[in-house]
Amino acid sequence: MKATLVIFLIGILLGWCGCTKSSPDITGNENRIDTFILNNYTNDVLELYVREIYSDSTHKNYNDPVLDSTETNKILRIIQAVYASQSPQRDTVFTIRKIHTYFCTLSKWVVLGVNPNAPEIQKLASLIIPTGNTDLDKILNTYQFDKVDSAYGYPGFPFLSLRTPRFYNLQPAKKQFQKIPSIRSVEINSCVGDGSNIFLIRNNDSARIRFSYGSGDCPSGCTFRRTWEFKVVNNKAEFVKVTEP
Repeated sequence: MKATLVIFLIGILLGWCGCTKSSPDITGNENRIDTFILNNYTNDVLELYVREIYSDSTHKNYNDPVLDSTETNKILRIIQAVYASQSPQRDTVFTIRKIHTYFCTLSKWVVLGVNPNAPEIQKLASLIIPTGNTDLDKILNTYQFDKVDSAYGYPGFPFLSLRTPRFYNLQPAKKQFQKIPSIRSVEINSCVGDGSNIFLIRNNDSARIRFSYGSGDCPSGCTFRRTWEFKVVNNKAEFVKVTEP
């Protein structure tokens, strides 16, 4: 059963990561951001921000489903600062290696373990909304879930994947789903396999950002990794170091 769930998650994750269109959650003075960054790193920014939220239960956005555009723009400008640094290492991470984040947080979909015999779940599996369950319908409407995929072998393998066209912080949705008796489990954070990645630690006016290139048998775990680290202060980036295991 665990192997089937992993295959189910891989299929969902590949479909989600195929989205390259810039999200409307990135707003602000876009004239300051290079078009290349906007077109290629908007989803990375949202992933990095959602990771930040999920890792800190005291985060100001933790209980707010709508991602804070002021904060996502700050992260966008951090990546822009590295791109504007015009260093050989900048060329490596953006042009040669083309490093992006490895998507593990689920900010556009959620996987539910369900009771397939419950009337509202039977409707949900067929995307019949309203389902008749007031609490469930409220969540579906709030997060604009508009697509449902069932796991291979459903209902024998009782998992449903719900998708929304927008990026959200799904922590509040997870708490709400968990209160519904016909929903047995809720997954909003799942990492399958391995690959290149971006890591970010930031505070008020500075940040450390690492671009990590992975190669080898990455579906099982990358056997080689090289990381380029930059320090960003007041939107100015400086290369720090390159590391290998």
